[in-house]
Amino acid sequence: MAIVLPDMAGIIKNALRLWNFCVCCRGVVFILSLIFVNAFASTMGLPVICAEPRSAANSLYREIALVIIKLTIQVITDTSNIAS
Repeated sequence: MAIVLPDMAGIIKNALRLWNFCVCCRGVVFILSLIFVNAFASTMGLPVICAEPRSAANSLYREIALVIIKLTIQVITDTSNIAS
């Protein structure tokens, strides 16, 4: 007596469809582009948020990043005023 697994057969059939492959590739391309954008922003010195939005580490990171940005703007403004 053979055991028939119709659910498994449907899953395998759906896994080999071209549309499912395209959806999977789209997700991979999105993740890869996000990784490269974050890496580029990090090398430029821009803050890249990796912590959860409501965590204490994220709040402290945002505050430090904001202070660094404000300090950088202030230094650039003051040095341009001195040079003028």
